[in-house]
Amino acid sequence: MSQTPLFGFPFPVGTDKVKDGDDAIAALALQVEEQLSGTGGVVPSSPYRMQVGGATFPSAPTADTGVVVTVTFAAGRFTQIPQPLAQGSSNGYGFTTVAGPSLTQVSIRYYNPTASTPSVPVCFWAAFQMNPSTAPGLEGIGRALLGGERLFTVTCDTDGCANAGIPIPIAYEAMEGEPAIPYVVCGVCERPVTKVTAA
Repeated sequence: MSQTPLFGFPFPVGTDKVKDGDDAIAALALQVEEQLSGTGGVVPSSPYRMQVGGATFPSAPTADTGVVVTVTFAAGRFTQIPQPLAQGSSNGYGFTTVAGPSLTQVSIRYYNPTASTPSVPVCFWAAFQMNPSTAPGLEGIGRALLGGERLFTVTCDTDGCANAGIPIPIAYEAMEGEPAIPYVVCGVCERPVTKVTAA
């Protein structure tokens, strides 16, 4: 048996016996499955799980303040806490950060460092879980359970949405000047979630 130089896939060579062909095919199949699952020794060509979307913030941030929107993920989408990214946009010069990712949600903040008020910002976001064992650390709900953030339960009620009727726990910590109750957007249908209760 030999193997390919890049991915290490096994293959039979001329000196291997034909009677061992089933073992060679089984070894190849197992190696391909391991690489496709993202658990092998190479970086998979695509994420194990991911979700992307957009959201509009609840209001325009006044001078030297910020606004926040919490986005829920599709129920059951992630098996480990994903790595979120976000980019906000308005007619001003603000910047965007993400906070408190968990299996079910991420909060996106848009800060306006200027002296004027821009238009209501929008954001585009993505969350990635690169393989079944990605675990970036204790974040989101885990941190809330240790006392860092308040827990809420949100339920999307948009007809036809895959998240409709499914209570999703989220963690939220209001910064100075932010509302005590989170403004939440469903990450599936991208509509505001109005059913928000303190857990």
